[in-house]
Amino acid sequence: MQSVLSTFAKFGQLRKSPVFAATLIGVGAIIAINAFPSKPSHAQTSPIQHVVVIMEENHTFDNYFGCFSNSINGATVIGTQYGDCQTNNCPQGSLLCNLAPAPDPAPHDVLHSGPRAIAAIDGGQMDDFDPLGQVQFQQSDIPTYWDYAEHFGLGDNFFTDAETSSTPNHISMMAAQTGGDFDTTHVIGCNSPQNDVVLDRTISGSELYGQPCYNINSIPQELNTAGLSWKMYGTTSIWDPALFIQSTAKTPKVADTQIITDAQTNTCGPSHNQNCLPAVSWVTPDSDTYSDHMPETTQAAQNFVASIVNGIMQSPDWNSTAIFVTWDDFGGYYDHVAPPQQDGVGLGPRVPLLVISPWAKPGYISSQQGEFASFDKFIEENFNLPSLGQRDSLSSTSDLMDYFDFNQTPNTTVIEPTLSYSSVLQAPKDAPAAVGGAKASTVTPAAGGPGTKFTYAVIYNDATTPTVHNVIVDGTPIAMTATTSLGTGVEEYEATTTLAPGSHNYTFQFSDGTNNYQLPLNSTPFSGPIVAPFDLNNTADKSPAGDPYGVGQVGKPFTIQTTYLSPSGLSPTVANVLVDGKAYPMTAVSGTPSTGVLYQYTSSAFSQGDHYFQLEFNDGSGLQDFQGYSFSISPIVMQKAGVSPTSGTTTTTFTFSTIYHGLNSATNVYVVIDKQSHLMNYISGTAAKGETYSLALTLPAGSHSFAFYASDGTNEWSDPKSLGTFSGLVVTAAGQPLIHSTITAPVPNTDPYAYDAD
Repeated sequence: MQSVLSTFAKFGQLRKSPVFAATLIGVGAIIAINAFPSKPSHAQTSPIQHVVVIMEENHTFDNYFGCFSNSINGATVIGTQYGDCQTNNCPQGSLLCNLAPAPDPAPHDVLHSGPRAIAAIDGGQMDDFDPLGQVQFQQSDIPTYWDYAEHFGLGDNFFTDAETSSTPNHISMMAAQTGGDFDTTHVIGCNSPQNDVVLDRTISGSELYGQPCYNINSIPQELNTAGLSWKMYGTTSIWDPALFIQSTAKTPKVADTQIITDAQTNTCGPSHNQNCLPAVSWVTPDSDTYSDHMPETTQAAQNFVASIVNGIMQSPDWNSTAIFVTWDDFGGYYDHVAPPQQDGVGLGPRVPLLVISPWAKPGYISSQQGEFASFDKFIEENFNLPSLGQRDSLSSTSDLMDYFDFNQTPNTTVIEPTLSYSSVLQAPKDAPAAVGGAKASTVTPAAGGPGTKFTYAVIYNDATTPTVHNVIVDGTPIAMTATTSLGTGVEEYEATTTLAPGSHNYTFQFSDGTNNYQLPLNSTPFSGPIVAPFDLNNTADKSPAGDPYGVGQVGKPFTIQTTYLSPSGLSPTVANVLVDGKAYPMTAVSGTPSTGVLYQYTSSAFSQGDHYFQLEFNDGSGLQDFQGYSFSISPIVMQKAGVSPTSGTTTTTFTFSTIYHGLNSATNVYVVIDKQSHLMNYISGTAAKGETYSLALTLPAGSHSFAFYASDGTNEWSDPKSLGTFSGLVVTAAGQPLIHSTITAPVPNTDPYAYDAD
């Protein structure tokens, strides 16, 4: 075992090695697999010629199907509506019996990173979920999904492969492993510039940083070898696993709805190209609107899924197709079932699985342990492909064959109607074109104190100016004002107010004089903001060296701080920071409760990798839990990165420089200019005290971006942190007037994801 773990210490090198796939399979076999069971083949008996996997976003089983009739893993449910959804035997310590109705849409996104998921799971206690995620949708909210569950198959013991967010789970959907990826950031996989660095996690649980490109085997490679067709439908990079696998990274992108055309045109012929349904299809939405991602509406996502399912049902391929619908991660929503731990990556929280096919057992509920690797196992058995030797080869991983009866009379089609809903009122977006990222909130901040100014915001999308434009807070209307134009007929409306301590709720109500509009759409009010009798301000995390972007170095002091302010002058009886779910007492440094007390916690023992923290304070009136901050501890940091001079012409020599700090000396340091890497020269210094690197060169006329990338042979890092570039360097053509440019760095996102207090 020691030799295996030593192999993973070189993970950063192996991931780029041609033998990495074989090495990873071998290590996985030793650590997680005692023996590969013989793989049954259903290729001769199954009528399935087409497998379609549709992956939506961010819902747990309890959140969507916790009240599905008589089908709760660990509890017996009476009734199918939330109003009478109670249990005879709620699991001990579970919140399942007390989940509130969910507003549709959610008021904002909830942090659902790897560290946040691990803290929520809490070693199987399932007791540290964000309060905003402790809600449950009703049958009336998700009638399309509910109808599929009643007519076809539903899994109530199906888990995410990795206890983290989207991208790693999408990779596992195609490769039965994450490749190491443990992060979701806006990169383009193997096509990313060198300075794009993400968090990795090995199956032993160790975390490190590297480029988002993995030399691993996958189902597409095996399909190619077998002469079978496949397509990845969906153009959103973070949901496209093919981009992150070396052998498939150059696969052309295909629009999500092209699968409907391919199924219904059915003119592929013997070459199996162009307009026909492939043997295997993976589908992800091209837009957040249809993804089920907070805070999008469930109706839009249901219509997207139904359009694909309806299209296939109405095609010649329906009788030979199996459709699997699932959700890629927990999204911050509660689930009461502790996920089995296969290795240091997961399993992660439970998500729903719908199995739709003429051959799916009608109304069947499976409690066999499944995960995203189960799709790979099903495909292997159905098409008689070899095992990938990863999670697909575990005997505990369901092959999903129990959902099917290939001898039954085929199910008839169930054509779902398009759900009608209003899109006139929408939750705000930080960037309307962004996909898969955190969104702005309908109220900011989501928690505060008596003096906090809370801003309510909603998007009004209609050409007619509203005659009524109110936010209803605790039953009292407050008039909103148009503040930002987002395009023709699209305005963001805001209202700002202070609130008394306690819990609150709100809805938005607009009218154009003829039509009335409301948000949430299902009349379940948004909860929040939570107002404490005190406030926490200026929350920050930093290293003594002042490294930006919430980054500390392994073994060096790292400080988390906040300022506690009590209008009543009360000192807190509890002042803790919870890092990855573990509480640490903070120390009062200076100040008084009435003017503000600076509290700090400093440690040199934070482990390498990404972390999550929340603040827990009590002034005697009750514990308040302020959630949602992240930071990283890296073995590598770079400081004082820049370029000199900051202005010049095509004849000017520009010198790029940075100071590298690490546990080990750098093997390579690059400056990445306009996505092109240039090796820098070592000048002087040591890794412990700082190695100086520089590179002098001329540049062509125009605007330029740049970043710095370093590797120590195992870990990689970038400045700006992990992603992004310095910008603003303008080079003037020789003989033209000099343009004095200003170099800017990405603004560190010091604001947390929208958070709640309880």
